Amino acid sequence: MVAEGLSKRFGRVHALRGVDLELPAGAVLGLLGPNGAGKTTTVRILSTLLRPDAGRARVAGLDVVRQPVEVKRRPRTSYDAQFSLPFSVAAAFLDGAVGVDTYAPARLGDERVLRLASRVRHVVDPDSPFPRTFPGWVRVRLADGRELEARVPHGRGGPDRPLPPEALVEKFRDNARRALPAARLTALERAALGLDRLKSVRELMRLCRG
Repeated sequence: MVAEGLSKRFGRVHALRGVDLELPAGAVLGLLGPNGAGKTTTVRILSTLLRPDAGRARVAGLDVVRQPVEVKRRPRTSYDAQFSLPFSVAAAFLDGAVGVDTYAPARLGDERVLRLASRVRHVVDPDSPFPRTFPGWVRVRLADGRELEARVPHGRGGPDRPLPPEALVEKFRDNARRALPAARLTALERAALGLDRLKSVRELMRLCRG
């Protein structure tokens, strides 16, 4: 990754002024600084989520301004992958679902996902109600020429389509099992579901801390 002279303004505020970075493949970089130093702005530009006012940057040899789609199809970090429509769609088709493991570092090099991601295209729906709600629309062309299409007017988990209780519990289990042993996970789940009956929230906090 190479960035040269990245600059970005928000009104009168200069978020970035001539930022230069060079990072070899496989290296880990930490951006440190006070609030307003431009850390998030830099990451968003490198992730193709924000366009710089000046300067240039290349990730894996691809220009993040001139070739943002190609950058999205081969995300370099778990953070990038979470904001990559091609990667997420490809993983969903292959796995049947998208979760925490979808964006694990080891998954970023999965050639099956990357090959399928390279075939994902997107268009902007001019009639979309976004950002008031988060609709979805997918069209798949099969090898035999048939096309399958589905539309979802509201994203799952939003106010217009809340998750049912059993889905919330399953999501909790999937996340908590990565940090807690099975016995404590079960105890914490019971305590959370019976929160209104607990004598003190300290019992719940104790289970969280272990």
